[in-house]
Amino acid sequence: MVLSRYAYLFFFLPAAFGLANLSGQEVPRDGGWKVADPDQLTRLFKVATSRPERSQVSAVIKTISPPLSPNEIATWQRRYEAIEGPNPTPADKAAHAKEVARIASGLDEQYIEESYSKRYIRTDRFNDETALKKHDTSRLTRYVELYDLSFSEYLHYEVDVRIRSATLSRDTTTTRARNYLWAAFGMDPELSALVLDAMSVLRPDEIVVLARENFNGLSAVRLDSEKINLLSANKHDRWKILVSPDGQRYSLKGKWRIGSASYDVSASVCLAEISNKWIFVSGVLVNESDSTSFEVRRTVLSPEDGMPRTWVRTTRDSKNSKTKQTSVNILSWRDTIGKSDKQIFGPPQPSGAQTLRLTEEIGGVKRTFFTPPDMKPAARESAAKIGQMSRVAILVFAGLLTWSLLRAYRKSADQSAA
Repeated sequence: MVLSRYAYLFFFLPAAFGLANLSGQEVPRDGGWKVADPDQLTRLFKVATSRPERSQVSAVIKTISPPLSPNEIATWQRRYEAIEGPNPTPADKAAHAKEVARIASGLDEQYIEESYSKRYIRTDRFNDETALKKHDTSRLTRYVELYDLSFSEYLHYEVDVRIRSATLSRDTTTTRARNYLWAAFGMDPELSALVLDAMSVLRPDEIVVLARENFNGLSAVRLDSEKINLLSANKHDRWKILVSPDGQRYSLKGKWRIGSASYDVSASVCLAEISNKWIFVSGVLVNESDSTSFEVRRTVLSPEDGMPRTWVRTTRDSKNSKTKQTSVNILSWRDTIGKSDKQIFGPPQPSGAQTLRLTEEIGGVKRTFFTPPDMKPAARESAAKIGQMSRVAILVFAGLLTWSLLRAYRKSADQSAA
């Protein structure tokens, strides 16, 4: 869904938190828990700021959420009408109507490969799980978010291979909801943002900017030694962090500042050590100010690097009794990408041989600047062969006509001479 460019920031802000201890993690109630020492705080910070600069993750994402409202359904319909163009085929219209009905139901299953570099995101949505595993791009939908004018004049673009169309946009007011699959390498941003607020050198407004830019540079964020000393002495003005006797579970409680707003929140985070590396396993976040909740649990962890095979995220809004659950089944992951940013994220360029129908969008106004023949690849090949045969036939006909004219001229000349 296309959202306000800033609306998605609040996906992991106040609307994403929790009411109760949903995951059953232990809440400190006795003397076994103590104020976290500097080493334990540093361990939590390193996990919270773990993010490869360039990575790629393939996953099947299943979502159960409340059905869409009529206005939200209309937004999706307008989006697909824009993709279809002025003369959609009956097959395209039927496919898009089916897609809107599926989204409106609140039940969604996506087959996704996401690539990340700096603040760039490329989301490839495949037709089914088999196509994802085989990397069959014949029915691929691709959305790329750039927001970097030094890299491209376009801020984001979308490609629908099935109907051979692309929309390039300079619009600064819209973006897509993000999957944040890169967080499989570290901690979910809903919880890592709390850790940054409590321990990092960043101000609350700088954390918001970091989130807007897809947490680009997260691994380079520095620890604030003064905050660490205050937390370990239990003298921080807004945060208190306790740790369990086994050193794996953390309890965070405090006032979270987001811009000018402040929220009373509490959270629990569970870590585990796998192959001499600390990794994030589960967590719960409770926003006591507006009675909303967020829970995450990761299971089937890789014994080599702790990457989860299954990753379940749940958000709950007690005021409206709405619950959204997202189950992520990770198929593959890479913490490095061999290709260049231009190869992975660069927008398609119009040319005489281009097989895409391109439109340019500026402030919501679209302008078609390249429209090739609307034919399937096989049809284009057949047309090329027919065109080549036609040219040969014309040349043969022209040769025969010339030969006939010359022959008639010579016969006429011979008769005149006689």
